[in-house]
Amino acid sequence: MAHNKYEYVDIEDNPNFKSLRIANIKGFIKLLQQFQAKIVLRTEKPNIDNKQINEFIFLENQILYRLDSNNFKSLEDYEDAANRDFPDAESFYEAQQASIGTYKEYQDIKKTGIVDKQQYVKAQKHGFFDAYDKFKDRCENNKTLIPKNFNPAEYNTPILLCEFALSKGFKDYWDFEKAFFFGFTDKITFDEAKTKGYTY
Repeated sequence: MAHNKYEYVDIEDNPNFKSLRIANIKGFIKLLQQFQAKIVLRTEKPNIDNKQINEFIFLENQILYRLDSNNFKSLEDYEDAANRDFPDAESFYEAQQASIGTYKEYQDIKKTGIVDKQQYVKAQKHGFFDAYDKFKDRCENNKTLIPKNFNPAEYNTPILLCEFALSKGFKDYWDFEKAFFFGFTDKITFDEAKTKGYTY
């Protein structure tokens, strides 16, 4: 979590000053630095639909500079998210909880249905993320080559396929693929068959 550069004060109402709404976090931070402001006000007020609007505000020369918080808890988090291409607070905080560094990494993991950094790293390291689409296409185009005891629909993410292959003794995707499309789903049987001269 980013170290707080600013102090925050929660306020109930917006004071009656002229105000400028800043379009994005980068512009807001630039102004804060320009004016060397250290205290940021936070407020919540209902909008027309009676939903809460959360804002970051600072006062300088009788003008309120305002930024919609977009549900970020602090400017530091908002800035951090923007720098790492996160489009919203929800994905940023979920990724932060799982120690996921970038939005691209978060999207890849999210596609698997499991937000687990360790499983993602393992599947990526063993080649299952990069090869997964190729594997699916090959299964689709070569249904007769799929081992009888394997249902591709049960392994509908790179992580699930990786967990299966590693549990069957394969060291990575390429090791698994070599045996799989010859009809083998475990390394020991495949190696045994090879020593006895069987290909399938």
